[in-house]
Amino acid sequence: MGSFEYIVIGAIVAAAVLYLGAVIFKKTKSMSAKSDCGSDCGCDS
Repeated sequence: MGSFEYIVIGAIVAAAVLYLGAVIFKKTKSMSAKSDCGSDCGCDS
């Protein structure tokens, strides 16, 4: 039972890390996109 509990806990931790990673990645991606758009779109328009 101990090893099974470790597997379940590991799966939950992995899912949480992946979820947080995706959220952080989206935030940084949107922030970088906004900064890039600020310089690029300004030149285009």
